[in-house]
Amino acid sequence: MNNDAVLFLHGLLGAPSMWEEVSTLLAGRVDLSIGCPWLPGHGSEPPPPGLGTFDEVVADLGERWLSGRTVLVGYSMGGRVALALAASFPERVRAVLAIGAHTGITSASERAERLTWERGLSADLAARGLPAFVEDWEKLPIFATQRGLPAEVQERQRAERLGHRPEGIAWAIEALGTGSMPPLLDALGRGGVPVVFAVGALDRRAVAVARGAMGALPRAEVVVVPDAGHNLALEAPFVIADLVVEISSSRPRETERRTA
Repeated sequence: MNNDAVLFLHGLLGAPSMWEEVSTLLAGRVDLSIGCPWLPGHGSEPPPPGLGTFDEVVADLGERWLSGRTVLVGYSMGGRVALALAASFPERVRAVLAIGAHTGITSASERAERLTWERGLSADLAARGLPAFVEDWEKLPIFATQRGLPAEVQERQRAERLGHRPEGIAWAIEALGTGSMPPLLDALGRGGVPVVFAVGALDRRAVAVARGAMGALPRAEVVVVPDAGHNLALEAPFVIADLVVEISSSRPRETERRTA
């Protein structure tokens, strides 16, 4: 990737195309180059050989993706990867905008429960195939707010979700799932990279995670978007574009705010 870039990272079953509207809204507003890579395990490529753990994937991506001082913008799984990159390569990351992203489970019992759920997802995908998996995935409560989006937006997102190799998604669920990632708050605190957590007010788990992180990190901000859910890139792209402009040119504050 080029020096001084903004790098957009999609979520599980997502694609670089999810950032098209945000990128359009950014036209002429930032001086940095914009990159939207595929996360490992997504698209037409098979799972990456030799990378089996969350930390191994992050180390590989940091060496391949980061140079200069990169602004990372990540949604959900992409947000977790962005936070992990900032924790592991703080000297290469200018700031992070984490959208609906977890900072890592600290409870051993909760982690075990999450791992069991994610392994069940992977097994279900292998057994029933991608179309059936996507159909059930879209019914999860976390995506309920997206059912009010225009039909063409939902259809485009469904096409993105169906455009992957099943074995790649199964690998990504296990290697990059919330249950597999280490808790990041301590490392993020030591690295000191500014982080903005953007969350929809209706995504209550993400709101709680973000507020907990703000209390632990020295350079963090929480932005809560009313009447929105998990995927703000779809539900409030103008908010995300404005935040990218802001964090590309200034430092986040230790505060919480709500958008209009």
